[in-house]
Amino acid sequence: MNNSPIKRVKRTFIILIFASLFFFTFSDAAHATVKYWIGPIGGSFADNANWSLSSGGANNTTAPGASDVATFTSADTDSAAIDSYISVQGVNINASYTGTLTQSAGIGVVVGSVGFTMADGIYLGSTGTTTVTGTFSLSGGAFTASSATTTFQSNFTKTGGTYNANNATTTFEVSSAAANITSGSAAFNNVVFLRPVSDGNIPKTLLDNMSVSGNLSFWSYKSSGSTVGIQSQSSLNPTITVQGNMYVPDTPGTYGITFGAATAASNLTVNMAGNLSMAESTFTLYAPIVFSGTGDQTITKTAGIATSTMSSTKGSGTLTWSTYTTPNSADRILWSAGNITGSDGLNFYDLNISGGTFTAGTTTFSGPFSMSGGTFVASSATTTFQGNFTKTGGTYNANNATTTFEVSSVTSNITSGGAEFNNVVFLRPVSDGNVPKTLLDNMSVSGNLSFWSY
Repeated sequence: MNNSPIKRVKRTFIILIFASLFFFTFSDAAHATVKYWIGPIGGSFADNANWSLSSGGANNTTAPGASDVATFTSADTDSAAIDSYISVQGVNINASYTGTLTQSAGIGVVVGSVGFTMADGIYLGSTGTTTVTGTFSLSGGAFTASSATTTFQSNFTKTGGTYNANNATTTFEVSSAAANITSGSAAFNNVVFLRPVSDGNIPKTLLDNMSVSGNLSFWSYKSSGSTVGIQSQSSLNPTITVQGNMYVPDTPGTYGITFGAATAASNLTVNMAGNLSMAESTFTLYAPIVFSGTGDQTITKTAGIATSTMSSTKGSGTLTWSTYTTPNSADRILWSAGNITGSDGLNFYDLNISGGTFTAGTTTFSGPFSMSGGTFVASSATTTFQGNFTKTGGTYNANNATTTFEVSSVTSNITSGGAEFNNVVFLRPVSDGNVPKTLLDNMSVSGNLSFWSY
């Protein structure tokens, strides 16, 4: 056996590395002091006299602080008042604790890396904010969130009990560790997916369906790194049902969020009753969107990337794509079912129609346009195609108007696929790349054929 000094040093070095990893991984939990509630009914969480180092024991310690875990057991089921700001390493509400923890108005609660575990009892949030850095686990009892904002930075797991969103905002924050969300049929009000200034570029993974009765939004304050995903896994393909709007405001971050995934196994679906608005250039939408509201709905895209399958199951109201500016070459919209109307002045990059009816206003397609099914009703004024035009199925309705095929800076083909055009213009604009348009099949023009060059 070779047991040279060099090999002994290597073994010692490896052992030290693993020991360091173990220490930093488990040091928070290992060094946290567990303190048990023994207070009187309605006693103050901050009162030193209300805590013990043993369940049901005598007072022999101070109120929990930043390195402690506040624990509530059946040994003392008296209710507690959180009447001053608290910052603890963890909160553990055990099964058979039947008391109530009440957060006083305006009082903040911060729970550290050990997390918040609740198996029974009642937690009543108030107007102060609540932040949970570690895992939030709800298996029993009733948790009422803050009426301001409740933020979860790690795993959110609900397997039982009741989560009351308190008509407020629940924020899921991207952190430096992988985190999963198991909603467990929780009814959220407003939901924000937040990317803070500092994170570890680690995705949030949804493991089941999510219900949002208010708005769904995305915010990024990250100024370095790479994009981070809100996605699923293992072909679970959950659905987020949003009764309000989904919006992505223009935020200060220069590194953004991807919602959904390019791979089907990691994607998710949004079923939305409200409006969709994208205004953040670092946001990418992969998730399919199903518009299902009973009233009028709109789509507004002024920034970001949309690579999404969209459809409508609306039984009433109209769906209007009201704004589409600054198209991105990575955009690809697949319209698959239902009816949608486009306003005048839209500028798509890539639209593929496989079903339903898409009724256009005055529209420019700067990239590919393709049809494999459904119906496209062109503008009653002019519809302009700068990239490939490919019709392999469906119906192209020229709407007794003009279809313009514009020479651009890239090679582009026209496959008419039996489309019946009205007037057709081949246009060479002021700026082009001297690249020809190539017809790949017969073309039928019921009106006039003309050629223009600028």
